[in-house]
Amino acid sequence: MKTSRHLPLVLALALASAAHGITYDQWKAQVFTTPEAQNSAISGDLADPDKDGMNNLLEYALNSAPKSANTARMPIGSRAGGSGALTLQYTRHREALDLDYVVEVSNDLVTWSGGFANVWTTDAVSADTVTVSGVSQVVTDSVTANSQVPAGAGAKQFMRLKVIRSPRAGINNSITADGNSPTAMLTGCFIPQGSYMGYISNYIFDPVVTNRPGNSPANWYFANVTLYHFVETQPALVKAHLNRYLAYKLTDGTHRIKDPDIYSNNTLYAVNYWTLFMDVNADSDDAYAGTVLRLAAKYHRLNPTDPWFSQNKQALKDIAYYNIVTQTKSREEDKVYLKASDSQKTFNGLVRNYQLVSSSANVGYLMDNVQAWAGLNEFADALEMVEGNSADVIYFRAWRDSILSAIHRILWDDVNQAWRPDDTTSLDQVANKHVIKSAQGSPFYSPVHCQLFPELHGMPDVSGNTQETQRKYNMAWKWVVTHMPNWTLDASWPLSDQFSHLEIAVIAAKHGEKQKVDDFLNMARGRWLPGGAVVRGTVLEQIGYWQWLVGH
Repeated sequence: MKTSRHLPLVLALALASAAHGITYDQWKAQVFTTPEAQNSAISGDLADPDKDGMNNLLEYALNSAPKSANTARMPIGSRAGGSGALTLQYTRHREALDLDYVVEVSNDLVTWSGGFANVWTTDAVSADTVTVSGVSQVVTDSVTANSQVPAGAGAKQFMRLKVIRSPRAGINNSITADGNSPTAMLTGCFIPQGSYMGYISNYIFDPVVTNRPGNSPANWYFANVTLYHFVETQPALVKAHLNRYLAYKLTDGTHRIKDPDIYSNNTLYAVNYWTLFMDVNADSDDAYAGTVLRLAAKYHRLNPTDPWFSQNKQALKDIAYYNIVTQTKSREEDKVYLKASDSQKTFNGLVRNYQLVSSSANVGYLMDNVQAWAGLNEFADALEMVEGNSADVIYFRAWRDSILSAIHRILWDDVNQAWRPDDTTSLDQVANKHVIKSAQGSPFYSPVHCQLFPELHGMPDVSGNTQETQRKYNMAWKWVVTHMPNWTLDASWPLSDQFSHLEIAVIAAKHGEKQKVDDFLNMARGRWLPGGAVVRGTVLEQIGYWQWLVGH
């Protein structure tokens, strides 16, 4: 079996877009002097000033140094142990949204195939880090691509890495020119007047007054999710939102939160504009808590000298304790049969969606539990920056690990090799037992969409084994590809659906599904952005995923 280390470079016409961390043009300005940057023979995309066989665009993509010859960054081909499958390992800039990395496999060096059906990739292993304000931040991942194609005659097979200027950069430039950049969309959600000025609505406000809805709920969960992707560029906005959240939190000792339902400026009702109509119960306590903890932790990680986190850590601890820790399902009646062959029920340990003190709902959702795990995970890390290895840090990490164990024990379906959406039960007609439902193919949103959340939040396997983590990511993604509607607009996507579900494209990009990402972005652009087929545009939650995909 042979491995190709040839690295073709395919350039799209679109210029690089801004990204979370760094763009190609920003990188060029950092590594080349001004005279060098003006000389394309030295700093051009295809130039190789250090003569090490890697042109500048590839040096950027692999996080290498263009003026110091070094072949250590070249992708490495090998056989996987046991299976003998061909693999290709390379380094990828974590936040380089102006590039696509495409791995392809061939048995004859003529026909090349990529995509998830032919190559499985992992970006689960952190590689290079940088220290900013004393905080270590991961900037690259070590990626391993595994061929899924049987070797050809003579056991020959080849793999190659293509680095492509992403068309997503062009999409970003185009939607920015249209006034629909992610930042502009987020700004369009701000309530503009009154005592709730600056709160963030579920929807982008239509500038035509008569088309605005009668009211505009300010959903804390949606805001938490989208603002997580704006901490780098909008820290003041994130801090203001966190302060509003903590101020709005109920003071009855439960530490729950409600969504403020606010009248917008409209001509449909005789009401005072931009005033509170009523408070609305959140649709979960655990997910609201998990997402605000994660947002607060990221804010502190990126702004460690700001005393805000230290000043508010007790309120955040209370949110974690009352909405997550005390709501883990530990009662006798919370035990479940995982499958019909079980002789006894299993301790649950998942987090229920609502506090029992205020609701009879008692469901452990996969999506909610992943967000609760992620919230505790990042919160404990941020808390350690302030308190060191304190008793509270140890306490919250122990609960984080307990929830992680419960998610894998209760919600991973070994038969279908996919995630169960929740821990509700159905009656097994043979064993006459109420057992946990298996992973299902429909409806779309819960059983299929939930498969994305472990990878979306970087949740590891309970064993800590990175290969098993990625295997579950791959199997869950396979379930999504098999069961979701068509990637382009059709009847499977009802126009009433306000969610652009761009997190699907986020995970698709991680799995090398470049064409699917492009198809999905173009479909979403024509449908959910302001002016698209869906009149009200996408919901607030999705704006963060727009930014993740196309950059700031």
